[in-house]
Order: sequence, then C-alpha cells, then structure tokens
Amino acid sequence: MAAPISIACEGVTDAAVARRMVAFVGGRVDRVDSMGGKPALLENLPAYTNAAQVSPWLVLLDLDRDECAPAALDSMGHRSAGALCLRFAVRTVESWLMADRHGMARFLNVPLNRLPVMPDEELDPVGALLGAARRSKLKWVREDLLPWAGSGRKRGPGYSSRMIEFVQGRWNIEAAMEHSPSLTRAVSCVRRVVEEIS
Repeated sequence: MAAPISIACEGVTDAAVARRMVAFVGGRVDRVDSMGGKPALLENLPAYTNAAQVSPWLVLLDLDRDECAPAALDSMGHRSAGALCLRFAVRTVESWLMADRHGMARFLNVPLNRLPVMPDEELDPVGALLGAARRSKLKWVREDLLPWAGSGRKRGPGYSSRMIEFVQGRWNIEAAMEHSPSLTRAVSCVRRVVEEIS
C-alpha cells in the first residue's frame, strides 16, 4: 500500500495540486487541511512542523511577492524538522499549471504563445492566466474564469472549480516540470518524504 502523507495548503486549488503531486510520486493522502489563505497557514506552521516529527506532511504555500523561498522561510523563523516537506509555488500554483503549456493551451483553447515559457518568472501568474483566458473563443472560459464587470473580484465565479477540473483531469505534471524549476523541486521533496516512509 502507498505511503500516507498529510497536506496543509492555502486553498482548494492548492489542495487539488498537492493531491496530484502526492499521487504522481506514488504516495497517498491521509488528510488535507485547506486553511482558506496564507495567514492562517503561516499561523499554524509550527503545529505542522511538530506534527511532522510523528508523521509526514506536505505544506504548500504560494511565494507570491516574496523575493525567494529561503528568505521567506527565514523571515518566518522556520526550521525544517522530521518528515516535513515545506514547498513554495513560485509564485503561485497557477505557475505550475501554466507550466503544462500544451495542456493549458488546449484547456483554454488559446495559441501556445499566449502562455509564458517559464511561468516561475511571472510576477503575476494569475494575471497571465487570465490574460490568456481573455483571448479564448470558448464562452465558458471567459464567463467562468474572468471577473464579471462591476463585481470587484479578481477572478470569475467558476475560477476555482475550473482550475480544479484542469488539475484533476488534464494537468501533465511531467510536462510541467520541464518549464517550472519550483515544481520540479517540490515533486522531488514529496518523493523523498514518501520514499522515506514507504
């Protein structure tokens, strides 16, 4: 039986991404804590670090506008311990999804050149993804992913559900790793933890 690993992450899209990563390396998910945002996840980080002394945990955060992951960890006063795999998506998990360039281009029905070649280098990955979605000829892409005029929201009403649909049914992790160094490092970390407990 595959080794169990627990997940803590910011939101539902991140949870879907983390689940796929664990499955990709041959592990299985024990539990998922979707914290509803980065502040709550950071607040609970010491508890997850302690829990990793007993059982393996994958904690997934978006780097957002922080300069680099090591500096972000130092600013939190975090020290790695036990079977903890703490990884940052550079700069958000959308970078990792767009890194499967062919898959995302087909999903959005846009030309490949509408997606960044190295999405880890995008300062605003969500903006880049939505920019590509604006060019789609598919009505559902525009209506679900893009914010409605006057809504005051940054994303459309079906954004999360559509991203989860992509993650679960279309995301090619192996292809994405070719265009995202941070995803490659994260997968390696998850694989190491899973192999240690197998």
